[in-house]
Amino acid sequence: MRLKLAIIVCSIIIWVMLFWLNEELFSHLVEQMGVSWIFLPSAARLLLVLLFDWPAVIGLILGFFLTGLQVYSHDHVLLVVGAILSGCTPYATLRLIESTTCVAENFSHLTAEKLLLYALAFAVVNSGCYQATYLLFGVDTQRTVCLAFFAMVTGDFLGSLIVLGAISVLLRAVQLVRRTDHPDPG
Repeated sequence: MRLKLAIIVCSIIIWVMLFWLNEELFSHLVEQMGVSWIFLPSAARLLLVLLFDWPAVIGLILGFFLTGLQVYSHDHVLLVVGAILSGCTPYATLRLIESTTCVAENFSHLTAEKLLLYALAFAVVNSGCYQATYLLFGVDTQRTVCLAFFAMVTGDFLGSLIVLGAISVLLRAVQLVRRTDHPDPG
């Protein structure tokens, strides 16, 4: 139980930190309400749900509530729906991928290429769900649905690429430091 609570809390913190970082770095790339050409928290959705399942979903929903007040403060129903989509869309996407492909429980199959395909699949599903929600609730998106869909897919995918790339560079740097601190005696 403590581990699940820790995952929920960490998921909230990671979501909020990436949202804040995205606001600081890429606020000029916002296409419209809820749509950005680069959205770093998208990577958190993908990785956290992939690694931690339902506790991460709950953390993402709660994290979205904290940050979504900035975007959806005028519409509480849209805030709730957005929070649910934020956590449940990556979960549903991963379950869909698992049902159509052979996925090993220990992630031994997970290559960089497959992770990028997951990120793209999630970006498409996520954007489709959000755009359908905006249409359903009559949100004035100020753009065509096609442009908003494309911008959100691009933003989610690029955000994932940036974060995944940063994680990869960080892991390689740690490996390099370890190798220089502990040279191979061979």
